[in-house]
Amino acid sequence: MTDFGGTPELSGGASGGRVPPLERITAQAERISLLCDLLEAIADSLPSPEAGACEEAAQICRAEVHRHYEDVNTVLIPALRSRVRDNPDRARLLARIEEDLHEDATRLAELIDILGIYGAGRESPLNAEAFGYALRGFFETIRRQLSWEAEVLVPMADQVLEDGDLDIMAQRLASRDSCGPCPNAGKCGCRVTFLN
Repeated sequence: MTDFGGTPELSGGASGGRVPPLERITAQAERISLLCDLLEAIADSLPSPEAGACEEAAQICRAEVHRHYEDVNTVLIPALRSRVRDNPDRARLLARIEEDLHEDATRLAELIDILGIYGAGRESPLNAEAFGYALRGFFETIRRQLSWEAEVLVPMADQVLEDGDLDIMAQRLASRDSCGPCPNAGKCGCRVTFLN
């Protein structure tokens, strides 16, 4: 199986001993890129994917991709929005990213369900061709999104965010981390509700 390394250690670094927020988001993107490779391997192995690979992919989607969407959508984008209010083009860009993330989260929930079915060795309601199509559509979209984040969103953040913004982002990430991963979105009161 692929080594995804889990959530990065949140020690050592700036912002009160925590990994700086933009580094955290970049590290998440690198791990999600590995997930895309795993999803592609699963799609290539159809109609008989390895159940363990499907279960591993479902677990990573449930925790890592969800957390990344949350970090970008509820921490990074609001910080950026506060700095680009006077720039309508950038504000529209951020609104579009939010829409895309919400749409991707909906597809993510569906994909997790199907991966879980294959991971449990049960018969899927989708035939192998439809499942392969869904997998390829998802990981290709995610790869484009990650590329876009790396080439546009993170550089924009580097350009417009100030140290105080990054400190606030680090505090928000730390408060959400205090309750751990939230695959049951919102059940712990951490305000992680993106997949509900």
